[in-house]
Amino acid sequence: MLGIRAGDGRGPPHDKQQLESRMRTEISLHDNWTFREVGNGTWFPASVPGNVHLDLLASGLIEDPFYRDNEAALQDLDRRDWEYRLVFDATDAACGNALRRQFLCFEGLDTYATVSLNGTVVLETRNMFIPRTVEVGDLLRETSNELLVRFRSPISVDLPKAEANGFMYPAANDLSQTGGLGDTKISVFARKAPYQYGWDWGPRFLSCGIWKPVSLICLDEASIEDFFIEQKQVTADTARLLLRFRVESAVAESRLLAIRWGNVDPDQGQGSNIIVPPEGSVLQRVNLSPGSNEIRFDISIANPRLWWCRGQGAQELYAFTAELFDEGTGADGTKAFAARLLDKKTVETGLRSVRLVREADEWGTSFYIELNGRPVFMKGGNHIPNDAFPARVCRETLEREVASCAAANFTMIRVWGGGYYEDDYFYQLCDRYGLMVWQDFMFACSMYPGDEAFLESVKEEVEAAITRLRNHPSIALWCGNNEMDSAWVEYREDGGWGWKKAYNGEQRRSIWQAYVRIFEELIPAALTQLLPEASYWPSSPQVDLSKTAARHSSHAATSGDMHYWGVWHQREPFDEYHKKIGRFMSEFGFQSFPEMKTIRSFARDEDLDIDSAVMKAHQKSFVGNRAIMDYLEREYRQPKDFAEFVYLSQILQAEGIRTAVEAHRLRRPFCMGSLVWQINDCWPAPSWSSIDYQGNWKALHYYLRESLADLSLSIVRDGDSLRVFALNDSPNRQGVGITVDIKRFDGSRLIARSDSRTLAPASVCEIMCIAVKDLPPGNAAGACFADIRMSSGSRLVQRRTAYFVPVKDLVLDVPAPRIEAESLGTGGLIIRVEADSLVKNLFLDLPVPGSFPDNYFDVLPGEPREMRFVPYNGEAVSPSGLDWMAVGRPL
Repeated sequence: MLGIRAGDGRGPPHDKQQLESRMRTEISLHDNWTFREVGNGTWFPASVPGNVHLDLLASGLIEDPFYRDNEAALQDLDRRDWEYRLVFDATDAACGNALRRQFLCFEGLDTYATVSLNGTVVLETRNMFIPRTVEVGDLLRETSNELLVRFRSPISVDLPKAEANGFMYPAANDLSQTGGLGDTKISVFARKAPYQYGWDWGPRFLSCGIWKPVSLICLDEASIEDFFIEQKQVTADTARLLLRFRVESAVAESRLLAIRWGNVDPDQGQGSNIIVPPEGSVLQRVNLSPGSNEIRFDISIANPRLWWCRGQGAQELYAFTAELFDEGTGADGTKAFAARLLDKKTVETGLRSVRLVREADEWGTSFYIELNGRPVFMKGGNHIPNDAFPARVCRETLEREVASCAAANFTMIRVWGGGYYEDDYFYQLCDRYGLMVWQDFMFACSMYPGDEAFLESVKEEVEAAITRLRNHPSIALWCGNNEMDSAWVEYREDGGWGWKKAYNGEQRRSIWQAYVRIFEELIPAALTQLLPEASYWPSSPQVDLSKTAARHSSHAATSGDMHYWGVWHQREPFDEYHKKIGRFMSEFGFQSFPEMKTIRSFARDEDLDIDSAVMKAHQKSFVGNRAIMDYLEREYRQPKDFAEFVYLSQILQAEGIRTAVEAHRLRRPFCMGSLVWQINDCWPAPSWSSIDYQGNWKALHYYLRESLADLSLSIVRDGDSLRVFALNDSPNRQGVGITVDIKRFDGSRLIARSDSRTLAPASVCEIMCIAVKDLPPGNAAGACFADIRMSSGSRLVQRRTAYFVPVKDLVLDVPAPRIEAESLGTGGLIIRVEADSLVKNLFLDLPVPGSFPDNYFDVLPGEPREMRFVPYNGEAVSPSGLDWMAVGRPL
């Protein structure tokens, strides 16, 4: 039995009265746990959900793993075994009913665990991604039940596998040397979040623990264990749906299944009641057998309210509620409808048609997402886990991230394959904010074993993930793995990352056979069975599905998706983003440092140097700091100190990635997707993220909000000219007016031009071109800027500034903004900014995390700006804490 926990598996326990009304009782087992190292007599308090590193930290037994270079000192913890213990009572009246069944439900155990109840082993686990439920009624006592969970060291379990295998599998980001294992890569043998073994943006912490909720669940003799809304065909006229149920029964008996459905009230939030009266209902008698029962109903909904991603329409959601009733016996001995409710389950979903379209066209083969029959350009980024210790991620963190993505005009988030399948709440947020999801399975940058035990674990994991997530309308595409096809390159001897050279012919055949079994057989078969309408892509990046060299990604490919890392790894200039464009850009990126207040959370004053041991410990990219400096030298003057280096790294990242995403949008419809690497961080460190670990938007995220707007401007510096484009991603025609003023840095106007256009839906239009030769005599290109505005009617849609030369060649005055800040009674600040001469990339900084409507912006001469700062914690902020930086700021 999988997924029998009511609700979404996160947050405080459900209301007990509500659960009992469903004849399903859940007793949260989150309190009063203790833990210890196996063999150590001392028990310490433990948090559940949680893990051993966080519990050791809470008891003062280790220092903060993120602080300075503590990571290295904590690498021995993964070589020990740990155990968790709980003593609990089960005297709840609902559990005492003789007809009821009792189950222990573990939504996530990380990873090699043995579970005992009252001295009897009831469960063994070896995969952190699979929820486990076990019936325990025969062992359960009314009082003083002892639950013991013992975790074996992943080193002690998997190191013998590696040693016995005869060769090491490639695992590019397994930081085995950090863990004292030399070149022995063991990550591939465990179905454990790959990033825990280290990555080029994250630390190596092989933790263990009860990382998701655990509960005692009491069920009646029959219960609804799964409810899937299979969307057979959805159009604006009709939604043809197949309602699929799995009902578990302890007896052979006839039951009544009542189903009703209707639109969700958007003002009530997740789990709200459907509109009353419901739009439709079904009442059906079902004959159950002992064990698992599959039940199916076909229904149709006329004129459905379709679910759209952000920018294309409303995020309409439907609630489908199923109730299972006992059939009582009437006075005359006949069956009659009875009031006794056995179980109830509600599913929310959006009705939509979504598919990956790969069809021959004038360039090659398309690669785009079609939503409700409409091609949609996917704008967004790659999501990684929000913490090195996933149990620490709360709902507020998830909502802040998803809301920030929607605010930056994303239409897609890719859940990358080196982390874990996200919490249900994450996907609910994507459903509600209208962000489509590219969902990887959890395999990345490695090759994996193909023995039957491993494959069976993968099969169960994949089926559990699909079953849990398949009702979310936001999930548009399922992908087998990250970068494995392009790293191995089976059909081109000289391609890939050079992995194949380390293996003989027999070993290579074995490794590739395992790849085929998992990604070309097992996963697509599971999707066909469990989610027939799903689109599947075996590996990202990949060109096609052939068994030839043509399938493997290249920067010249005109089919499939592309990861482009020439900018960064090969130090190619930002202008290459206009040349290296594929049909769907699923990865590209550039690093920056987080804000200084985030850096100070892990570093002392003496650590504030890019060459310090602490900064090197947090910089996980082997080319990181040197690459940033190389690009800085091309675009900016030498930073005066570490703080200015940090600030300029963010501006550099933002300018580079803005070049990329706008280049991709300008190539529509050849290119139909642009997903930045990466959105978020799992610890405080330099990385490719647009939002740092503390939730602060970097300059990049502010730039993305501007560059990804559905109706927006794009300005391309082409030689000594500025080319101005208008982009319309919306499904509607848009009438716009464009004005371009070329000004000196003191605000005086040199050139004024204007134009008006009607932009077709989903279109790109070049508006005008202004060259340096157009400037009046005596005005240097480095002493003026373009002030470009787009309006729709009387509404200003977007305003951009652009320059004819690189920033280091601008003849800027010493920045002298006048900044006033006023406290608000409700918390936060009102900030007013103005200047007499242009201020380039003004960064406003406060000592607490929070949100600005804009930052890292150019202050135009003689044009005051006013904005509100809102702290994330809701506390009042003092104006005296406000600081600023700008390009050319004197120190």
